[in-house]
Amino acid sequence: MRVLFYLSPYISPTHSEFQHNSINLGEGMRKAGIEFYGNIDYWYENDIDGYLFRAVPNGYNHDVAIYSTFYFNRYPERISDVDYSKINVLIDAEDGLFTHCFKSDYKRFNCILRTHYNKNLNYPKNVYPWVFGLSERIIKEVENIRDIKPLNRIYNNFRVSQNLRTKSIDELSPVLSKKYVMFNYLTDQLSTTDSNDCLSYWSQTGRRHNEEYYRLLNSSMLTFVFGGIIDVKPIGKDYASKMLRQLNKLMSKLYRSKRSNFLFIYQYDSWRLWESLVSNTCPIHVDFEEWGFEMPYMPENGKHYIGVRNLDFKKAGDMILDLTDNEIKEIAENGKKWVLEHYNTKRLFELLKELIDN
Repeated sequence: MRVLFYLSPYISPTHSEFQHNSINLGEGMRKAGIEFYGNIDYWYENDIDGYLFRAVPNGYNHDVAIYSTFYFNRYPERISDVDYSKINVLIDAEDGLFTHCFKSDYKRFNCILRTHYNKNLNYPKNVYPWVFGLSERIIKEVENIRDIKPLNRIYNNFRVSQNLRTKSIDELSPVLSKKYVMFNYLTDQLSTTDSNDCLSYWSQTGRRHNEEYYRLLNSSMLTFVFGGIIDVKPIGKDYASKMLRQLNKLMSKLYRSKRSNFLFIYQYDSWRLWESLVSNTCPIHVDFEEWGFEMPYMPENGKHYIGVRNLDFKKAGDMILDLTDNEIKEIAENGKKWVLEHYNTKRLFELLKELIDN
């Protein structure tokens, strides 16, 4: 297998074009001894003083092309340059509901890897469940400070407001604060003492994932990892249709605030979920199975994470209060073993290879 990644260039910390999923696959391929290049130099690594993706040399003949949606967002006209004699893969990790995977431009791609995949949507047949997963850097940073003892607190560091996050904080925090310190803290800024390695990755990731953040994760007993928009289930199959989008918007206004079978949650995946799973902390989210979230390997509620059912945050909070510290630590440990087995970088590459081979 000879692979060429199509990537969008890094510009600045505020315009980083951070292509996490491409990085994970590139790191997995490197571990597996697969030859790959990028259309540009991308993702500088201090320890090797070079790029994970090196710019493709002239005359390189690849058989698999992997496109980031960032690439087509920057160069939409280049969809006409896709060579369909190759195996073509699109990574669709976009926020929102009606993303690239529904567009007719990509119907000839061999496979589309869609994060935030939800069984309640009717996807084109070439769309497959995917995840944010773990990068080598995330694993390394967490392991470097693994020995920190978790404190009796619940960590919340949401930078972006979503209605599920707002609801969870408003309804769960008053219950859990009876036993735990509710620790709300963002780590957007770096200290002047931070290493060049930290500064480099902080910039390239769009001011995410600094060392202090990993320290706070590892030292918190539990962490809110809620992500998603509570809405109503879209109707119809042609989600790209303007008429259906307008109808879905109207349905959303009518039913979003009600507890009914129309409710639906999308955009649930996040870096925070995977960072929490691999760290000492125990993640709290909604129940994945209940809301139709789908991944290549599914975690188990109560074994690998704590999932709120039925949006009943009061009941979930009371259940968490009844858990002993050892029971919470066991869930966190199970989650760590599960995620390192199923979503390390090499396994992510193997999952892609299985899709391509089949």
